[in-house]
Amino acid sequence: MKKINFLLFLLVSLSLAGCSNDDNNDFLKHRLLIGEWNKVYENYSAGPIFYNNGRVKYRYIFPGPNISDVYGDWTLSGDNLKIFWDFSDPGLEVYNTIILELTETQLVWKVIRVDGVEIEETFTKQ
Repeated sequence: MKKINFLLFLLVSLSLAGCSNDDNNDFLKHRLLIGEWNKVYENYSAGPIFYNNGRVKYRYIFPGPNISDVYGDWTLSGDNLKIFWDFSDPGLEVYNTIILELTETQLVWKVIRVDGVEIEETFTKQ
């Protein structure tokens, strides 16, 4: 019986040691990111829709029934979110962002443009 208890203790200890807080934080951020986000501008709205399969759609909605969508793949590592667009102008294929805040209802990221300019954007979840 002592051997079984020791083996169970060892098994539980090893399984807990295999998971780091970073893994748990990445999983939580991934879960929170999934869904449709929206930012309202003066005369249109735009925002990403993150899918669980690693795909993203960025939707622009202009006045009237005008909608424009662009697609890509996304990866998340810590606070670094990268979007790899399917079709884009040369030099704009990768969208580098740093997540500043991520909750159930709000996403704030800093975009680092190709020219080095940093832009902070805030989105709300639909």
